[in-house]
Amino acid sequence: MGRPLSTHLRPLGKTLRETLRRRAMSHAEFAKRIDVPATKIYGIVYRHGRIDADMAKRFEAVLGISAATWLRLNEEGEK
Repeated sequence: MGRPLSTHLRPLGKTLRETLRRRAMSHAEFAKRIDVPATKIYGIVYRHGRIDADMAKRFEAVLGISAATWLRLNEEGEK
């Protein structure tokens, strides 16, 4: 059995996880749609990975949530 996932997701990871869940979109499908490895999305959701402005724009293009919102959530996780 694998290592348990963190129950304390930072705002970016939690928001992304819940957004994908509501849209019935897997991490792998989302990763493919924004042209990044699925491990990158997994890292953002469960390993506190960060995103940059380019990644935020990719999120916006697929999910319809502004890049500014994703970047703000990214920064909130730093506090």
